[in-house]
Amino acid sequence: MAIYGGTEIESLIPVGAASIDPAEAITTTRVTVSSGQTYMIAIDSLSDLRGFAAIQLRKNNDAFDNAIRLNGTSPTSVAHSGDATDEPREPNHGNSGFPFGGGGKSVWWHWKAPSNGTATISTQGTSYNTVLGVYQGTNVQELITVAEENFTGANGQWRTVSFEATSNQDYQIAIDSPGGLGSNSGMALLHINLERSQSISFTSITRPDDQTITLKIEGFLTTPFQLEATSDLSTWIPLETLLPNALPITLNIPTAVDNNQQFFRITTQ
Repeated sequence: MAIYGGTEIESLIPVGAASIDPAEAITTTRVTVSSGQTYMIAIDSLSDLRGFAAIQLRKNNDAFDNAIRLNGTSPTSVAHSGDATDEPREPNHGNSGFPFGGGGKSVWWHWKAPSNGTATISTQGTSYNTVLGVYQGTNVQELITVAEENFTGANGQWRTVSFEATSNQDYQIAIDSPGGLGSNSGMALLHINLERSQSISFTSITRPDDQTITLKIEGFLTTPFQLEATSDLSTWIPLETLLPNALPITLNIPTAVDNNQQFFRITTQ
């Protein structure tokens, strides 16, 4: 891979280059860029090999305030910790009760959970020994630990943590190397997977006329639910089966003219 400045192939200026790491089948390089400057990126093979090539551009996420922002239920991101440092009073990532401090090579991500569920975060594929910390808070000196794992975990040099995530909550994630074991740094991979929890609610109940009730139902389902109705809270009548991936849904429910009240509930089948 090579990076050039300029827009004409005859007059390109080399800015940076890197050869592939045979162990990882990935090429990584870092360059300092200037605002408004156009850069050309070329990818070639070492021999006459052909296939699919992908490129990912990323910023320096060494500082907490420069964390890479992630969204969605299964984002993956790459960073490089070669020039990373720690910050004053930064948490001792993944090392609660451990005699060594962090390695001072932390890189940061910011993830907003899109829904409630079980979040699993992993450093699998990272090229060096890692520790992992997940936090809440907006100040690096006042973070609250949500989950962490140090290098004594069962996954070799990679770390994995799981926790119950809350919808629209911001989580700060740091990958570092363990202190006291030499200077570990390199390509850091972060994987997030969120298994969403079932949720369902009535978000709107209106009566556009004397013979219709309009219900709007939102949420996330993995199993079928049953919508039922009653006028006396005793005899419940099935109205609609709510299937996974069917929400949100708007239903117009017929009702008798002389029926002054109607109750609804959603139950598992």
